[in-house]
Amino acid sequence: MQQVNYLALFMAAVLLYAGGLFAQHRPTVSLGGTLAGHGGRSDSTNLLATSGATIGLSMPIMTRESLSLGIGLAGDYMAAKRAPTSPFQPIPVADAITLSEGLDNPDMAQRMLRLGVGPELDFKLGNRVTLSPKFHLGFAQIQRDGFSVRQRIEYRKEVLEKEIYGQDRVASNGLFYAPKLRLSLPLGKRLSAWAEANYAFQRVLVTTRTLRFAAAPNEEGLYEFGTWAEAQTQQQRLSKAWNTLGGQAGLSYAIGKAKEPKRTNPQPTAAPQTQPQQTQKRQLLAMAPENNAQYRNAAAIKSLQWRVVGTPIPAPAYVVELIQLDGNRKPQRTYIGKSSKASIAITDFANADLQEGQYRWRITETTTGLVSDVRAFNISNCDISFTIENDTIECLGYEGNDRKYRICFDASYASASGDLTYNDPTSGLFVYDQQYNPLTYTLVGQNTNLVTQSGASASTEHYCIEVTVPSGVNTIGLALQGDDLDPSPVLCQPGVSISIDSLPDCFCDDCETMEVSFENFEISAQNAQGTQYLFDGNITVNQPIYGIEVQVLSYQYSANPGGCTTGVNSVETSGMILSGLSTINGSGNLQVANESASGSPLSNTSATKVVRYLSTNSLTGPIPLNLVIGLPGALPGFDADCCAISYEVCLKVNVLYEDGSCKACAFTHCFQFDNQ
Repeated sequence: MQQVNYLALFMAAVLLYAGGLFAQHRPTVSLGGTLAGHGGRSDSTNLLATSGATIGLSMPIMTRESLSLGIGLAGDYMAAKRAPTSPFQPIPVADAITLSEGLDNPDMAQRMLRLGVGPELDFKLGNRVTLSPKFHLGFAQIQRDGFSVRQRIEYRKEVLEKEIYGQDRVASNGLFYAPKLRLSLPLGKRLSAWAEANYAFQRVLVTTRTLRFAAAPNEEGLYEFGTWAEAQTQQQRLSKAWNTLGGQAGLSYAIGKAKEPKRTNPQPTAAPQTQPQQTQKRQLLAMAPENNAQYRNAAAIKSLQWRVVGTPIPAPAYVVELIQLDGNRKPQRTYIGKSSKASIAITDFANADLQEGQYRWRITETTTGLVSDVRAFNISNCDISFTIENDTIECLGYEGNDRKYRICFDASYASASGDLTYNDPTSGLFVYDQQYNPLTYTLVGQNTNLVTQSGASASTEHYCIEVTVPSGVNTIGLALQGDDLDPSPVLCQPGVSISIDSLPDCFCDDCETMEVSFENFEISAQNAQGTQYLFDGNITVNQPIYGIEVQVLSYQYSANPGGCTTGVNSVETSGMILSGLSTINGSGNLQVANESASGSPLSNTSATKVVRYLSTNSLTGPIPLNLVIGLPGALPGFDADCCAISYEVCLKVNVLYEDGSCKACAFTHCFQFDNQ
C-alpha cells in the first residue's frame, strides 16, 4: 500500500500546482489495443506476454481553468497461447543418459480480464498535447493452463521418467491497482489519438510441484541413480506477485457537452489595475404570480414576489413597474411601487385599483441596474385557460450583422366562454424586443397561419417562427392575443405572453477550440468627475478572426461612505460604452447599437451597450482594445479620498470569423476595480 500513498500524494500535487496548464472538460470514450508483459519485480514464473483490446470512459466531475479532475473506467482483455519457459535445467544423474526434457502442454493458454475505476487528471502541454495521469483500482481475473516439465533418463537399460517441475492451472480473482500515464493528440474537433503506459500490481495463488532429493549430489555435482529413483515430488501453494508492465494505444471520441470550468471571484483590489475574472452572473428573477396567471379580482393576487440569484445585494432598492394593457396590448395605465424587500403587496401601489384586463410587470434594482424578466397576468371573470408551453429557440446564423432565430412553441387553449379566434385586426401573434419594439417575423412549419381553437375541449397547436434581430436585442417577447369573447362592454379577451431573455449565442462546435485571453489590462479614470473609465489592454485569439463585438453585460457599484455618489444621473453614466472615445485595433470606426428609453432615442448617440469592429483582413496576435465606459461617480466636491467607489463591470466579447454558418464565439469576462 506504500505505492498507493505515493501515488495519492502525486495526484494531489498535480492538482495544486498545475496552474499554467489548460484542460479538456468533456466526457470521452476510448478504444484501443493493449500489450502486457513481465513487470520486472514479478516473482511468479512463466507469466506470458499477452495482447488484446481495451475500452474506457472518462467523466469530468470538477473543472477549473488549469485542469480537469474526473473519474475514469477501463476494461482490458488480453490473451496469449504459447509455450512457457522453464527455469530448470536437466538434473545430472551419475552414469545416466538424459534422453529428453520437455513439456506436456507446449501450447499453454493465458487470459486476463481487468475492470478498473479511479481518479484521472487532464491538462494540456502547449496547445495540442494532453497529459493524463491516472490511478485505477479494480477487479482482475487471471486464468492460465497448468504445465509440467519432465525429464527422462536411461541407466543400464533401465528408463526412468520424473516430473522435475510443474504448476497447476491458475484461476484467480482478486484486486489490482495500476498507475497510468496517457498522452493524447487531437485529430479533429472530437477525435484524438492516444498512447498510454501502465504498471499493474496484483497477487495470485499458484500451486507448484518440485522434485526433492533425500541426499545431496556428490562432489562432482551428480545425483546417484538410486537417489534419483527415490526422489519425491513436493507440492506448495504460494501467493506470488503477478505484476505487468503494459502499453496501450488507440483512439478516443469526446461526447456530450463540455463541462464548464469553475472560476473563483477575487475580492476588489485597491489598485485601479486588475486582471479579468469570470464571476457568477447576478440575476433578478420574477417569481409570483406565475406567468399568464388568471385571477377573478385583484384581491386574489395579494402580492408580487421576486428573488436575486447570485451575490446578495447589501441594501437593495426595488422599483416595480405594473402596466395595464388595452385591447391592442398597448400601455393603458402604469403603476409604480417601491420596496426594499423581495415582494410588494398589491395594496402598496399608489392609487392601485386594478380593473379587469391584462397586465405585465417587471422589477428594477436601482443600486445595481438589474432588471428582471417580464411577467404577465389577467384579471377577468371569464373562464379562460390559455398558455404557451414547450418553447424552444435556436440560432440559424447571421444575416449581415443581425442574428436569425427559430422559435417554436405550443399554444394550449380551453374556455367555456368561446373559441379562440384571431379575426380582429388587433388580434394575432406579436413579437417584440426588451423595449417592446415590434420585431418582424415569419410563421414557418406546419402552421403558417394562426389556427382557430375550440374552447369546448382543451386543444394545442404547434407554431414556429423565424425572426431576425439586431445585435442590441437581448430579449425576445411573444404574445398571442385572441378576439374578445364577450360583445358587452365587459372585456373577455384571451391573451398570453412569454419572454425569452436568454438568447443562444450563434456559434458552433468550432468555438470549443477557440481561446481568447485578456492581457495587460489597465483601468484608469478619464475625467475629473470619475464617471468615465478607460479599459486599456489587448485581446489575444488563438486563430485568425475578422471582427470583435463587445457588449456591457452588467455593472454594479458600491460606495463608502454610502450615499456619496451621484448614482445614475444620465444615460452616459449607466454602464454605457462611449463609442466616440473608444477604439478597437486602433480604429474609431465602430458600429454601435443604440438602445431606446421609453420609445425615444438616447440623448447621446455615442453612448451604447454594444460596439462592433470589422476588419477587411484577418486579425492575429494581440488586438488593442481601448474602451471608455461611463459609470456613476462621486458627488460634486467629493474626491476619491472622501468617496471610495468599487465597481464590477462584466463584458461579453464575441469574436467573429467566417466558417459557413458558424461565425461567432462568445466569451464573458468581469473586471473589478475602484476609484483609488
